[in-house]
Amino acid sequence: MTLTAKGKLKAGTTYKVTKQVKVKINAKKSQKYSYVKGQGWVVSSKLTAGKFKAASGVKKTATKYTIVSVTALKKAKTVHTKDARPVVYKAAVAADRPTMTLTTNGKLKAATTYKVTKQAKLKNAAKKTVAFSYVSGHGWVLQRDLTNGQFMNAD
Repeated sequence: MTLTAKGKLKAGTTYKVTKQVKVKINAKKSQKYSYVKGQGWVVSSKLTAGKFKAASGVKKTATKYTIVSVTALKKAKTVHTKDARPVVYKAAVAADRPTMTLTTNGKLKAATTYKVTKQAKLKNAAKKTVAFSYVSGHGWVLQRDLTNGQFMNAD
């Protein structure tokens, strides 16, 4: 059996596997391949069984806040995450009133440095003020989940 690379499968897509074979590479090594209908043979270890489900590990929930203040920073601030993976929120600002609806939109990577370009103080339904930072390229994150400065590994 001779296999030649034809392309790549699109990530996050469900494909149908119709056949599987085990190919002997040499005297000690063998590899399993699956035939993906309409695509060709793929190394089985690169596939996951079952229908594709987006797994951000976060339930999509929306919370409405009243905007107290939003500040655009003149210079982007460097922040980092520690061991925890903070939740990222996508914002929808109402055009006719000072409200912002934040919807969960995944999580940031742990132990990584990010740039913050905006900060917002928002009041929740319990009239408690909560501070959020806008992580460039990701979304809004609770300010208390971020630490100032660049991430450095502890020796």
